[in-house]
Amino acid sequence: MSTFVTTADYEASIPADLLTRITRGNTAILDDCENMAIELMRGYLSARYDVAAIFAAAGSARNPLIVKYAVDIALYYAYHRLETDEVPEMRRQNYEAAERWLRRVQEQEINPPDLPLITDGTKDYVLFGGNARRQNHLN
Repeated sequence: MSTFVTTADYEASIPADLLTRITRGNTAILDDCENMAIELMRGYLSARYDVAAIFAAAGSARNPLIVKYAVDIALYYAYHRLETDEVPEMRRQNYEAAERWLRRVQEQEINPPDLPLITDGTKDYVLFGGNARRQNHLN
């Protein structure tokens, strides 16, 4: 088990016996799924946030939304390992919701207030863009 996600975190999302059945009692499978979920989240969050601090947190110091989405993504990967066509719709929807949220955080549409920002000055990003093009038709 990763140090960020604990077995107690899964209890809100899935019964323990079902989790054991999905992973076939092999904790290494769940470890792999958790590591893949955390790496996916690191990829989205690393541009603006100190991901080392986020995923090094333990207990109540962890961001509850990050924990929830890490569990949702890990469960999706666990089901996906069994049979790609047999992933329950709820797990697919939770995975897609997590990915949408991560994408919106990355694009700075959402700014979670409790996540630690990168403070060493190694990354500076400038957003640019403009208004949507207008069509003016004059007769």
